[in-house]
Amino acid sequence: NNIALYAHDQLRQRAAWALSQVLVVGADNDDDTERWLAYYDIFVRHAFGSFRDVLREVSYSPIMGDWLTYEGVRSRALSGKFPDENYAREIMQLFTIGLWQLQPDGTRELDGDGKPIRTYDDHDIVTFARAWTGFHRVAPRANIAQEERGNNNKNSIDPMRIEPDDRDFLPKIDLYDGFIGDGYPLCTDLPPRSFLRRGGTFVRRASPGEFDDRATDVLEPERGSPLPPAL
Repeated sequence: NNIALYAHDQLRQRAAWALSQVLVVGADNDDDTERWLAYYDIFVRHAFGSFRDVLREVSYSPIMGDWLTYEGVRSRALSGKFPDENYAREIMQLFTIGLWQLQPDGTRELDGDGKPIRTYDDHDIVTFARAWTGFHRVAPRANIAQEERGNNNKNSIDPMRIEPDDRDFLPKIDLYDGFIGDGYPLCTDLPPRSFLRRGGTFVRRASPGEFDDRATDVLEPERGSPLPPAL
């Protein structure tokens, strides 16, 4: 509170506070201060930046994933259930476009019958819910983020990761009858073996529950690995 009230960058602090009143989260009887400060810092960092960056960090936040119940949600193909629709609904209704299409002056747009035009419908919610599958917390760190304060040693500080095996892999329709990701190049559009280009970087992704303490920057495939012949 002292920083927000008395820091020299008052404009940043007030913009951050305003953003925090829109992208809200909450919990009952929780005194784990660090994770709430980490969430609030998203708005401090991006107070003068892009709202898209704010939405990206908020969406990957384990605080939001827990609050709006999409953390750990798997695709229907794996779970046999439709994905949770909580965040898919709230990110539109409360955090961004609202319920009604608006004119530049803030008045509602009307259709040919003079009725307000909705920004989305139930079908859009069901479709967008599939985009919020596969989000999981990363492993806890050996510092205060791992203290037992009723959060079962979960990492509530670092951004969640997407587990490809749990993610819905089917195309997602956007609000304008196109598809999310339209305009991005397809893998088939890339030159052959483009992943081997000079200067390319690679990230080793550990499977859930896998811990590797070896400090090395060199990838050492296991004996019999198909990787060396493929390269």
